[in-house]
Amino acid sequence: IEVRESVHVNSRKITLGEIADIEAPLIIKRQLSKIDMGFAPAPGKSKIISGRQIESKIKSNKLFYRNRLGSADRQSSDSVNIVVPDEIYIERASQEISEHDLKALYESYVAERLDGKDFEIREFSVRGLDTYPEGEVLLSPPVSNSGEVKGRVTLYVKISVNGKDYGRISLSGWIDIFDDVLCASRSLTRGKVLEYGDVHVERFNVANLHGDYFTSDQDVIGKVLTRNAPANKAVTQNMIEDAAVVQKGDRVKIVAARGNLRIVTTGIVKSDGKIDDTVLVQNMTSGKTINAVVTDKESVKVFY
Repeated sequence: IEVRESVHVNSRKITLGEIADIEAPLIIKRQLSKIDMGFAPAPGKSKIISGRQIESKIKSNKLFYRNRLGSADRQSSDSVNIVVPDEIYIERASQEISEHDLKALYESYVAERLDGKDFEIREFSVRGLDTYPEGEVLLSPPVSNSGEVKGRVTLYVKISVNGKDYGRISLSGWIDIFDDVLCASRSLTRGKVLEYGDVHVERFNVANLHGDYFTSDQDVIGKVLTRNAPANKAVTQNMIEDAAVVQKGDRVKIVAARGNLRIVTTGIVKSDGKIDDTVLVQNMTSGKTINAVVTDKESVKVFY
């Protein structure tokens, strides 16, 4: 048994067969090769083991009982020659996962969820990446805690090597998304009913936009601003509402229906209202003021 001065290993535990050249009958050689020499260093790391420690581990194995006759797998110590250097340098084989490959995985995740929108990734970083043992590396599909792909996005990926779990890493970056966004053509004040020319479409980074945005003027024409809209800034969903279809003082039909019975009379609206709003209406026949639901600009309905 001749132990080498410098060896590379690729397992958590070291065996004699990994660090020594063994000349012996095949059966004996197989058993000698399996002798446990202790734990290997972490992947990519190294350590030095004293020759005396190695020799002691070899000789303490059950294969080396002196003069035990009648056992084919045990050797007399007189028939074994062990050559061990003073120190053995042991290095654990390793591999690394490139940041370039991880960024490609991150980009693929973002592209799939943005469905063709233009985007840019900046400030990309990886946390938790380590040195791993040699073998087949598998990365789990990335998962996000928030589910939103805009602004700061962090994804988590689990790593396994040869089927063994090696924890997870985080991939983080800032996602800028560029889309056609409806913007105010000039400063518009609250209460303005939007008309053609009040808005226009321009390319915009929507990563910092709060609220849903619009991509066509058809989505907002005729609607009312609920807050001021600065010039060349996006008009978002939370800034508009439907315009009132009836206004205070309008004359409308009051429709009361129950089963096949339908009664129509005339009333005066006492407050502005949109479709499906409940408004006050004065019945011109009875003089009573009632609650009614707006159905269109000419009629309201009541239930009885």
